[in-house]
Amino acid sequence: MSRLEVLPPRGLEATTFELAGEEFLLLTFPSETNDFSSLTESERQVASELLRGKSHREIARIRGTKVGTVANQVGSIFRKLQIRSRSELARAGSRDDDRG
Repeated sequence: MSRLEVLPPRGLEATTFELAGEEFLLLTFPSETNDFSSLTESERQVASELLRGKSHREIARIRGTKVGTVANQVGSIFRKLQIRSRSELARAGSRDDDRG
């Protein structure tokens, strides 16, 4: 029997299972999305500045890094939180505040 190998669409998790000798692929939404605990300390600091409305350039100046470094961190934050914009970050941040 061949093993199903697939890269799930963005934001979904893939699980394979066997039933009655056949292999199936189940795509599900992760149970914990937009979880700020998955961010590094540095990413949380950058996210905090983004939520304060700071630009990449302002964040770079505050943190003593390059704008490109901040842009890379923002990309990592967005990937980890499965978001695509600052407004989604704000919504994710408010949900995270509600949790704890």
